[in-house]
Amino acid sequence: MKTIKQILTWLSGKKSVIFGALGVIVLYLLQEGQITENMAYLIQGLLTVLAGGASYATGRLVYKK
Repeated sequence: MKTIKQILTWLSGKKSVIFGALGVIVLYLLQEGQITENMAYLIQGLLTVLAGGASYATGRLVYKK
């Protein structure tokens, strides 16, 4: 648990930028025809869930909200 808290503390303030950049990469790959539209929806959905989970975990574990 201590390791997770350290990682989340380090990522605090960086998660939005990371997930935003990954989202732009997915859109670029879709535009270039490297992935299908359905795959882009799947990846974007997973990124959304992961970002939300990381945000929730940071609030609970790091900031005790």
